[in-house]
Amino acid sequence: MSAGSPAKARKVTMTLVDATAGTGHRFGVCSLASTSAAAWGGGSQLLSAGRDGTICAWKYSADAAAAAAPELSFVLEDHTDWVNDLVLVHEGGQAAALVSCSSDTTLKVWRPSGQAGQPAKCHTMRRHTDYVKALAYAPQARLLASASCDRTVLLWDLHTLQPCGGSGAAGDANSHRDSVYCLATNPTASLLASGSVDNDVRLWDPRSAEGHFTLRGHTDAVTTTDPPLTLTLTLTLTSNPDPNPNPNP
Repeated sequence: MSAGSPAKARKVTMTLVDATAGTGHRFGVCSLASTSAAAWGGGSQLLSAGRDGTICAWKYSADAAAAAAPELSFVLEDHTDWVNDLVLVHEGGQAAALVSCSSDTTLKVWRPSGQAGQPAKCHTMRRHTDYVKALAYAPQARLLASASCDRTVLLWDLHTLQPCGGSGAAGDANSHRDSVYCLATNPTASLLASGSVDNDVRLWDPRSAEGHFTLRGHTDAVTTTDPPLTLTLTLTLTSNPDPNPNPNP
């Protein structure tokens, strides 16, 4: 550093864990996902996302006759705030990655290391400017969507780990007027639904900037949409219709 140049500020986050608190989450649980993929340790695994910033993996028996108490397999701890949602990304019929979103404004892609006892490899995706509340994944299109309190919905390419579209910036005509709390999509990503604190549900085609529909009827925040979507919408457009058509052409 040259003399007289200002020091660069660095943000440091430290998590203090009570060693006597036992295993598992220390605060509430926000989301669950399950897998039996061998890459994640095999057997039946329940993944839980917590307000303590951790993701816990629990191995359990799916056989009710031989059921035993679930065991904590591993803990993922890279987030620094609430982990709000989880989705598993399947490739070739296997759960190839786990995606999490958090109130620390980031998404993280976790890929199994393939070696017993080794932690999952973590890649961080940043673009939202406020809490990230929900995720939705379209397996046939391999497209991930994320919803945030910054009023936007972003689309992500999981190969480049970069945004590849979205609903527009906050204040855009196609964006919500308040925090977006929930998402749902169909497998081909031809239809995406988002619910918001502005009381609206918006339906739109992620492949195009056109064809947005707003469903109004709720009198309070929309916090859950139930995937997968099976609704098909047909929009017919006419250009410059004559307001006074001649009944006898």
